[in-house]
Amino acid sequence: LAGDALARGVELLGACGAETRTREEAQRQIAAAHAALARAPIESQPRDELAELARFVVEREL
Repeated sequence: LAGDALARGVELLGACGAETRTREEAQRQIAAAHAALARAPIESQPRDELAELARFVVEREL
C-alpha cells in the first residue's frame, strides 16, 4: 500500500479500535508471561531481564 491507500488503512484500523484491542491483548500476554517467569526454575537476574525485555517490547512506541 502507498499514499492514500495506506492512510485510509490506518484510519480504518483506528476507527474500529484495533490499536486499543491490540494493546489490551499485549497486556494480557505480558501478564501471562510474567506469571510463567515467576514459576520458572531460573535465577532472579535472568528472570528480571526477561521480564524487562517483555515490558520493553510491549510498551515501546514506534
